[in-house]
Amino acid sequence: MITIPSLGEFSSYDNHWWSGPVRDVEVSVQSAGPPAEERIKHVIALLDRLPQLADRAREFAKTQRDTSGLPGGAETLEIYGLSVRSDDAFELELLHPADEDGFYRFAFRDDEPIRLVRED
Repeated sequence: MITIPSLGEFSSYDNHWWSGPVRDVEVSVQSAGPPAEERIKHVIALLDRLPQLADRAREFAKTQRDTSGLPGGAETLEIYGLSVRSDDAFELELLHPADEDGFYRFAFRDDEPIRLVRED
C-alpha cells in the first residue's frame, strides 16, 4: 500500500495496475510503477469530468443496447469505477441498482465511448 499524492491509498499486486478508492469511485491506473505526476493529473481531470462522461456513457448505452428491461433505463446507471489505461484510453464502469449480477463497462477513446460490454 502506498499513498499517491492527490489520490490517496493505492495498492498493486503486480506493480503495473494500481488501485484504490477516490471520491467514492474505485480507480485503477495502469502504470509501470507508481503513477507519475502527469498520470495523476490526468486521473484527477477524468474524475472531475465523471458526471459528463457518465452521461455520454448512458446515451451510448441507449444506442448500443436495449435498456428498456432495466427499471428507469440507462439513466439510472450509477458510477462505480474508472480504469485508466493511457492518456487517451480509459474504461468507465457503471452499475444499475436493479442488476445485482454485473456491471456495464464502457471503453472510451479520446473522451468518446466506443464500446459497451456487460460483465458478470
